[in-house]
Amino acid sequence: MLLSTTHATMQVAADLAPRKLPRMWPASTAQVTTQAESVEEQVLAFCQQAKSRAEIQEHLGLKDREHFRKEILNPLLDSGQLLRTLPDKPTSPNQQFYTAQGEYAEGRVNE
Repeated sequence: MLLSTTHATMQVAADLAPRKLPRMWPASTAQVTTQAESVEEQVLAFCQQAKSRAEIQEHLGLKDREHFRKEILNPLLDSGQLLRTLPDKPTSPNQQFYTAQGEYAEGRVNE
């Protein structure tokens, strides 16, 4: 009787043991990269006309201003894909951002 109880307990323990899952890192990394590119593309598409930081964040559904500035806005500004309407006043509350190919840029060139 003791043997069958022990065997049953071992079988239950084996059924509950965690199973090894296949590695998913390459797929996850690819997904994160795709999402990051997607966010940049969304910002550039949205900023064909000048938009404020708050408008861009709201469009993306992001609430953390610091994360948005460091991870999304600054890299786009540094790469020249996104421009400031007031380049001499980067911290102005009236600051807006636009793409180099957007309507705002074309209007500025023609003035």
